[in-house]
Amino acid sequence: MNWIKTNRRLIICWAIILLVAPFFTEALLFANIMGAEATVGFLVLLYSEYKANYELRKYQIREFASLVFRTLQDHPICQINIYCFHTSSSIVLLVVTGSMTYAILAWYPLLAVSNKIGEHV
Repeated sequence: MNWIKTNRRLIICWAIILLVAPFFTEALLFANIMGAEATVGFLVLLYSEYKANYELRKYQIREFASLVFRTLQDHPICQINIYCFHTSSSIVLLVVTGSMTYAILAWYPLLAVSNKIGEHV
């Protein structure tokens, strides 16, 4: 019991190393060479780098989602009259032909020439 009290810091350091070992296997090698305290310092520095990288990725994803949302708002398919026409023609083609291929092909011209339709509408 006395040994646990005197080596509490070392036990905590090794517990942290063993918790992150499945994710950072280099931590075990580093701990074996440099010691547990140095490895925990290394992991703290590594954590700050990963946190900054995570924040950057989160910002990039948010900007990309915003760009996609703005692009979709400007797309002709989001205009109610064009959307209703293509939806009704898809339903009619599906009922008449019984083929999903023809129903999907009703949307192809809108997607293929969407830039030209969007300029004139």
